[in-house]
Amino acid sequence: MAVFTFSVGAEYHRRAVKEQVGAGKATNRGGPWDTGLVSFLGAHFIFCNIGVAGKTGHNYGNFWAGDDLDWSGSTTSHKGQLSIKSITQSDAEVHVFYRNDSNDPFAYAGRATAVDVSDDSPVRVLWRVAPPSAMGESEQGTSHKEGARKEKRVTFIERNPKARRECLKHYGPQCDVCGLNFINRYGELGAGFMHVHHLTMLSSLAEEADVDPINDLRPVCPNCHSMLHRTKPPLTIEALKARLK
Repeated sequence: MAVFTFSVGAEYHRRAVKEQVGAGKATNRGGPWDTGLVSFLGAHFIFCNIGVAGKTGHNYGNFWAGDDLDWSGSTTSHKGQLSIKSITQSDAEVHVFYRNDSNDPFAYAGRATAVDVSDDSPVRVLWRVAPPSAMGESEQGTSHKEGARKEKRVTFIERNPKARRECLKHYGPQCDVCGLNFINRYGELGAGFMHVHHLTMLSSLAEEADVDPINDLRPVCPNCHSMLHRTKPPLTIEALKARLK
């Protein structure tokens, strides 16, 4: 199996990754290197959007949960699919690239290991992402570089910004779990800053499902949003409240 190396935090276009691994130059669109998952010489490459739809209009609801990536496979993917079995093996070489805007290049997050695979369709995989040195790859020299820019966020996946606004208008701009109000804490700087949590996971909804801003959504701060998604399935609002100390 080939072991490919990339710089954590560096940005790559798909064609640059393809050329670097020796798969040739990307000249035409629509091939496997324009999809979210590519396998080449025994290695696997995930290209995912975080918090935004891709250029095809699909939004798979990928998000960061701390240092773990909650990632959705293609529309018809499932746990028993050969490609999913291959990438979720403990010794699989999986490289994760992500971006927060569909027009941006992808940032390299690092090598990933599957720690949970759902029974949903599309399948959801929780990836534990680590830089190359943490995956046991060799390091050259005695010095260690730091300072690479690497963004990991837990982001609400908005299907309709109006639903988010209506949710916040109804419940107010405070976290439904811990009560944090960013305006009270930070003044004008905190105005309009609040995540919104789906009580039902997006992966279980039909692509064009209606969302009721009052019954289906709740305002939560980024910390509590991350804690809600620390388990599979996510904790309920009430269960997380009971854990507060």
